[in-house]
Amino acid sequence: MLVQHWLPYLILGGFFALIFIPNILKKDKSLSRYPEFTEYKANSGLIIPQLWGDNSLNQEVKKS
Repeated sequence: MLVQHWLPYLILGGFFALIFIPNILKKDKSLSRYPEFTEYKANSGLIIPQLWGDNSLNQEVKKS
């Protein structure tokens, strides 16, 4: 990656697309059986958590 060649980016992108994302989707599917999953799904993104947004945690802070 130090030489800024396209091949390492292709390998990392392939790993991300073929291994990381399917595992995240399997985790979400297995967690969906719990009643708290809807709140979890509303407060979290697929890859990056929603730090700014109108989610339930921010609404609780605004109410207090």
